[in-house]
Amino acid sequence: DARRCEESLAQMCNDLAVEVNPERFFSRCVKCNGRVSQLGASQEDAEKAFKFGAPTGLPLYECSACLQVYWFSDKLESASARAQRQVQSLVRLIRERGEQRQGPDD
Repeated sequence: DARRCEESLAQMCNDLAVEVNPERFFSRCVKCNGRVSQLGASQEDAEKAFKFGAPTGLPLYECSACLQVYWFSDKLESASARAQRQVQSLVRLIRERGEQRQGPDD
């Protein structure tokens, strides 16, 4: 059950005092684990993105190691939208579990 797995992961993060920083969740390349950063607006960057089939009008990101281009789709059922929802859910669970551990008087 996926929900049980999320709850277990949230509990483990709290038990081990793992610092959860949502801004870092999409900072590594899924192909090579290189660092991902936002592409600029230069013509060269636009040409790189075009080669990957990236849409126009959305922020684009690139892996510094393998040069894979990424973007977050605005379509609700896209892989990137589902991943963002998963991250938000996990962060919420971690915070809720942490608050439960501390109690209302802490």
